[in-house]
Amino acid sequence: MKGAWVLTAIAMLATIGTGLLLATNGMGMLSAFTNHDQDAVLLTKEPAGNYQEPTQSLSSREISRSGVTTVYIDGTTIYALSNTGQIIDEGIAGTDDSRVIQAALDATTSGVVLLQDGTYTLTGPTVSHPKRGNICIDKPNIHLMGEGDATVLQSRTTDDEYAIVVNGQEFDHIENVTVSDLRIELGTPDQVQAGYGGIWLWYTDHCRIDNVSIVSQAGWTDEAISWEGIYLFSGEYNLVTNCIIEGIGGGDSMP
Repeated sequence: MKGAWVLTAIAMLATIGTGLLLATNGMGMLSAFTNHDQDAVLLTKEPAGNYQEPTQSLSSREISRSGVTTVYIDGTTIYALSNTGQIIDEGIAGTDDSRVIQAALDATTSGVVLLQDGTYTLTGPTVSHPKRGNICIDKPNIHLMGEGDATVLQSRTTDDEYAIVVNGQEFDHIENVTVSDLRIELGTPDQVQAGYGGIWLWYTDHCRIDNVSIVSQAGWTDEAISWEGIYLFSGEYNLVTNCIIEGIGGGDSMP
């Protein structure tokens, strides 16, 4: 059956090498998924232990705008503010969004980076190896959070890039990172640009993706295709919950 459908555990799962790929041609809701030692385990409830909740609970959805690193758009300007209210970086909204968000992540040693409601345009990689991302988290204990579907990340690229990369190393895994409460839109409706993938977890342990929607705007064409929704590579005890993946290639469609 084509169109929208909901599964209690997983939309579509394909195993590629030591990685796990979540993708669907239709629409699926992922209520709970975890990987342990690169083996897929499908759950209807969250596993006990292992994952460390961030200081500010994911369940409340009411994250204070004070005391955390904050990114927001005001008119034609995008700002990144430290947890003490100092300007980290600023730029032209819609042009410099990737750079300013990356500056906020780079300036945060640990804790929450809050993307306030608004539409952010992600262009170009901020990291080129081992996997390119519009924005990259390369340290532990970072919690990148939006304000639900009101925080939209539009990934605009035709290259092999992800909107968000959590970028560990083979012998130095990244731990306890959260990406939550936001919407990722890959490509453009005119199919000129696709956006390759949503989120890539590369050598990560005890990380979580929660309440994230990843949607292909470009649709399915040979010239403009969004291949991957969420890709987990070589890690364990990573948790994916309450996520929607829609219109993404790289997997077989459900009948």
